[in-house]
Amino acid sequence: MRNKPVVHGVLAIALVTLSAVASGCSGTSKPGEASPVPTQEPGVKLGVTATPPAIAQPSDQGPAKPGGTGGTDEAHGDIQTASSGGGSQADNSQAAGKNVTASSDSTTPEDKATPPPVEGYTVKKPSLMGITLADTTASVTLRLGKPENEYTMEDETDPIVAYEYRGFIVGFSKAKLVQFVEITSGEVNPGLNGFKLGQSAKEAVDALGKPDASTKYALSYKSAGTILKLDVDPVSQNVLSIKLYADQKA
Repeated sequence: MRNKPVVHGVLAIALVTLSAVASGCSGTSKPGEASPVPTQEPGVKLGVTATPPAIAQPSDQGPAKPGGTGGTDEAHGDIQTASSGGGSQADNSQAAGKNVTASSDSTTPEDKATPPPVEGYTVKKPSLMGITLADTTASVTLRLGKPENEYTMEDETDPIVAYEYRGFIVGFSKAKLVQFVEITSGEVNPGLNGFKLGQSAKEAVDALGKPDASTKYALSYKSAGTILKLDVDPVSQNVLSIKLYADQKA
């Protein structure tokens, strides 16, 4: 019975110790353990009051594009982008709208190769395309340039070299003298007082006068050792060909 006070004392000390341990677990860290770290929300610094994001104010420049900061800065950004990219759309439009001065020389190479005749047909000096039978290869090419096509018309005594230009052909002898000039297109002016291939025989007579020989198939004009022959369609009475060549009987 004497030991009961001692037992009661030990029990009292144990209870006090347990209470202390229980209170230490709830309020203090055990030795060797890290103190709990408060949870940090994303974008919020500890100890600093979070500032709410600024609300964008309406701009006179209209709504900002994604990634932009507003009307004025966006406009400056557009200008800088246009400068670095080789010019804005407005600049390109102005460039497209500029007047371009075109060359006044609209003559095609073919037109330059077939200039208008220098002289028209006359009784004293018969010619076609301004070319007479006294001309040479050199004088014709000097005036008209190189032909579009060149070929040889075989002949036992004197082969003819033909120079083909736009709308007419010039034939040269072996001695390089003009043997004939033939019109092949109504688009060229042969120098017959306005008369062209494809017009009527009556119009030919009006332009050239009365022929030296006339049939329903042809009109012939003789002058200075030459013959100007116009072949005529017997039905339509339109001129089918025009040719100047030497009169072998002269």
